[in-house]
Amino acid sequence: MAQQLSPAEEARALSIVERCLEHQSEKQTRMVRRMCGTNAALLNRVTSLLAVAGVENTYFSESVITDWIEDIPARIGPYKVSDILGRGGMGVVLLAERDDGVFDKQVAIKLILPKFKSDMFAQHFAMERKILALLDHPSIVRIIDGGEIDGRPYLVMDLARGVSLLAHAKSHNLSKRDNLKLFIAVCEAVQFAHRNLVIHADLKPSNILVDEDGRVKLLDFGVARLLEDGVIDVGKSAGLTHGYSPPERIAGTVSANIAGDVFSLGVILSELLTGQSHDTYQRSIEDPDLAAIAAMAKAPDPNNRYPDVSALLADTRYYLNDFPVAAMPAGWRYSAVKFIRRHRRGLALTTALGSLLLGATVVSTSLYFSAERARAEADARFADARGTARYLLYDLMNKLEQQPQSLLLREQVADVAQHYLDRLSNARQASPEVKLETATGLWRLAEQQAKAGTPSLDQPDKADANLRKAEAILLTLTGDKAPVLLARIRLDRVSLASDIQADQAAADRLLAQAKSSVHAVVDQVPGLQRDYLFALASLRVWQGRYADAKRAARSALGQKYDLSLRSDVLAMARITDILAEATYYDGDPRAAAVLYKNAMEMLQSAQNRWPTDTFVLKRLSRARWALGSTYLETKQFAEGLRLLEQAQAEAETALAFDTDDQEAKRSVRIAESSRAQALSFLGRTQDAIAIQRQRIAMDRRAWEADREDARALRDYAYSVLVAAEMLDNEGDRIGSCEQDRLAISLYDRASRSGNMSELDSGYNLKLAKARRDRNCA
Repeated sequence: MAQQLSPAEEARALSIVERCLEHQSEKQTRMVRRMCGTNAALLNRVTSLLAVAGVENTYFSESVITDWIEDIPARIGPYKVSDILGRGGMGVVLLAERDDGVFDKQVAIKLILPKFKSDMFAQHFAMERKILALLDHPSIVRIIDGGEIDGRPYLVMDLARGVSLLAHAKSHNLSKRDNLKLFIAVCEAVQFAHRNLVIHADLKPSNILVDEDGRVKLLDFGVARLLEDGVIDVGKSAGLTHGYSPPERIAGTVSANIAGDVFSLGVILSELLTGQSHDTYQRSIEDPDLAAIAAMAKAPDPNNRYPDVSALLADTRYYLNDFPVAAMPAGWRYSAVKFIRRHRRGLALTTALGSLLLGATVVSTSLYFSAERARAEADARFADARGTARYLLYDLMNKLEQQPQSLLLREQVADVAQHYLDRLSNARQASPEVKLETATGLWRLAEQQAKAGTPSLDQPDKADANLRKAEAILLTLTGDKAPVLLARIRLDRVSLASDIQADQAAADRLLAQAKSSVHAVVDQVPGLQRDYLFALASLRVWQGRYADAKRAARSALGQKYDLSLRSDVLAMARITDILAEATYYDGDPRAAAVLYKNAMEMLQSAQNRWPTDTFVLKRLSRARWALGSTYLETKQFAEGLRLLEQAQAEAETALAFDTDDQEAKRSVRIAESSRAQALSFLGRTQDAIAIQRQRIAMDRRAWEADREDARALRDYAYSVLVAAEMLDNEGDRIGSCEQDRLAISLYDRASRSGNMSELDSGYNLKLAKARRDRNCA
C-alpha cells in the first residue's frame, strides 16, 4: 500500500496529472520529474494516476503503485455501460445506452470515484445536478439524469462527440476570423452559465469539444465548484489546471468566480491565435488589438481584467467589425483607422477627397470616435443588463419554483436580478422602451419577493421598495402600456399594505389610486377589474367591513374565469375563500363552511390536475385548515379534526419540498394549533395544551428573530389566545387569565406600531378581553 498523501499533496498530484495529460507523451516524463522533485510519495501517486489514465511510459511503469482500482458496473440505472470514454481526477466517463424500452439513446455517464463516497458529497452533488440541469444551451453538454449507485453519485449527459478546441483549429487550418467565431461561441456559453449563477472554474481546451459540424460543446460545468465548496477536502488548489487557472486561485486566496473564468478564456484565446500551447509560446499574437484583448482577459491582477464575459465578448465582436476595442489605448489615430476600415468602400471612391476630409477634421474626428466607442461599450453593457435581468426573472425563476430545496437559490437569483435592474433604473440614457422594461422587471421582482397568494420569497420590504421604484418610472412615461402596468403595481401595493404590512390606512389610500388607474384601462385588460375587486374585498375583510367585502367578492366571482388555466382556478378559489372569510366573521359560520368547502374542492381538483405543484398543495392545505377550523365553530369536532390533520400533513409535505420555506413553516404551525383546538374540544385537553405550548414557543422564537415582522407578532398573539381558550375550557381560570393578559399585551404592541388589523381588534382582541374580565376578576 502506498504512503497516504495529505490533502494538499493529493491536490498537487491531481493537478500534475491534469497538466501532464495536456501534453504529448515525450514531454510528460520531464514534467513529472521536474514537478515531483525528490518527493517519492508524490511521484508514486502521480505515476499511479497516469497509469490508470492509460499513459504508457517505461519511467512510469518502474514505480507504478496500484492502490487505486475502479469498480465500473455493467449497468447504471436503466443504462448499459459499453465503454470507457475517459478518466479524470474525480471519476470516469463511460459510454452507455438506455435499453429499457423507454427510448434508445447513447449517453455519457460521469461516475464519481469510490474515494469520494460520503453523505455530504452526495447531498451537494444532487443539488449541483439540479442546478446544472437548468443550463439548457446549445453549446453546453446537457445533464439529462443522475443518481447514485453503490453510494457513488453519477451524472448522465448527452453524448458529445468531437475533438478538442485546439485540435479542431489545427486540423482544419482555421483562419483568424474563424478561430474568433469559435471563441465567441465558447464565450456565449460561459456567459449563459454565469447568468444562471454557475461558474465553470476549469475552462481549458480539453473541456471544449467541436463536433463535425463545427459546433462548440462545453463539458464539466460546475464540477469544480464541488471542490471549491469544500465538499471534497483535497486542498484549495484541487481541480485546478495550471496555466489556465488564474494566479489568485493557484495561491488559494479566492474561490471560483467570474474573474477566474475570464482569465481562462484569455489563455484559450491566446492559444487559438498563436496555434501553440500556453506553456510553449514561441511567438506573440501578431495583431495589436487581439494581443490587447488577450492580455486584458488574462491580466495577473483580477482588477485589471474584463469585469465579466460580456465585456470580453463585446471587445471581440468590436474587433471583428472594425470598431475600437476597449483593451487598446484610446486615440484619434487609432479610431480613425478603424473608421476607415469600416467605410473603406465609400472612402475608396476618392482617395484625394477622403484625405482632405480626414486632414481637415482631426479634432472633431477624435471626439467623434471617443464618443462612438463609449456609446458602443455602454450599449453592449446595457443590452447585457436587460437580457440578464429578463432571463433571471422569467425563465430561471419559473424553473426554480418547481425545484425542491431551491428557495435560497431563488433568493440569490433575485439579488442578482436586483443588481441589474438597479443599474437599468439609474441609467440616464435609457429610452422610454427600456424604462418600461425596467419598471416591468421591478414589478416582476417585487411579486417574487412578496406577493400574497404566490410562492414568494417573503421579503415585503424589498418588494415595497421595488414597487415604489417602478411606479416612479411609470409616472414619467406615456403610451398605452405604462398605465396598464401602473394599475397592476398599485393593486399589488394595496395587497402588500393590507395583507402583509397590516397598514390599513395606507392600503385605503393606495386603493383609491388603484381604482382610478384600473378604471382608466379596464377595457384594455381582461381580468383587471377582477383583480381590483379581489383587492377591495380582501382589504374590507381586514378592516372589518364585512358587508362591503361580501359585495366585492360576489362581484369578483361574477367575472370571467377560464378554468382550464391554473392561474384562473387559483384566483377563483382565493376569491371564494375571501367571501367565506367575510361571511364567517360577519357571524354566519355555517354559510361560511359551505363556501370554504367550495374553495377546497376547487383546489382538490387543481391538485389532481397538477399533482407535482407544491404551491397548489399549499393552497389546498390552507383551504382544509379554513374549513376544519370552521367545523370546530359549528361543533363538528371529529370532521374538523380529520380535515386539520390532512391540512397539517399537506403543509409538512410542502415544507419538505423546501425546508427554508417560511410560509410553509407558518402553515404547519397554524394547522397544528387548530388541531390542538380540535383535540381540546374532543376532551383530549392535556394533549392539546402540550401541542399549543410548543406552538407558542415556536411563534415566540419566530417573532424574536425579527421583531419588526408584523405577521410574526400577530401569529404569536393568536397562539397565546388559543391557549387561553383551551385553559378556559379546561376550567383553569388562572392559567387562562395569564394567557389572555399576554395576548392582549401583544395585540397592544401591534396596535402601537400600526400593525394590527380591524379583524384582530374587532374579533380576537375583543374575545380575549371578555374572557380576561371574566377569569381575572
